[in-house]
Amino acid sequence: MAVNICSKAASLIYTTAPICRRIVLRTIKKYPNRRLYDTEESKYITLARVAEFAKEHVPFKVIDSESSTDITRSVLLQIILDQEASDTAIFSSESLFELVGYYGNTVPSLFNEYLQGSLKSFTEGQQQLCDQFNTDSMKMFQKMATENIEMWQSVQDKFINMGSFGSSAKNKKSE
Repeated sequence: MAVNICSKAASLIYTTAPICRRIVLRTIKKYPNRRLYDTEESKYITLARVAEFAKEHVPFKVIDSESSTDITRSVLLQIILDQEASDTAIFSSESLFELVGYYGNTVPSLFNEYLQGSLKSFTEGQQQLCDQFNTDSMKMFQKMATENIEMWQSVQDKFINMGSFGSSAKNKKSE
């Protein structure tokens, strides 16, 4: 992975044999007054905007303006902390206990690979579901409606058969 500085943005070159593709990596500077500055848009942004970048899969890195240290992980953890403090929390207390328990007890790279693989699998499954829903939504609803009608027809038939069976049994007793 090579980083090239291009005008106001950095670029990453991801090499996946035999194709190379260039992805613009947005640089955000964090100043001592805790303000975040987007170097691509040349303006100050909020932490919520950085969260939007992450949700939109916009590659970025956050640099401390004084030390030039990459503090992207810290900022992402702050976003997670803010989200978990709101009504849209993803992790239960039990999940967080488990997560904390992995620190110091496992090989970090192994756990990281597992977690990334799980998240990737979940995201791909979610995308496939959305794609299927969007492209075949009418067919899916028609199929569901047909199945529901068939199910209700079957239930009605069973009740009718039970009723006629019951009435024929009564008729036999009266004879």
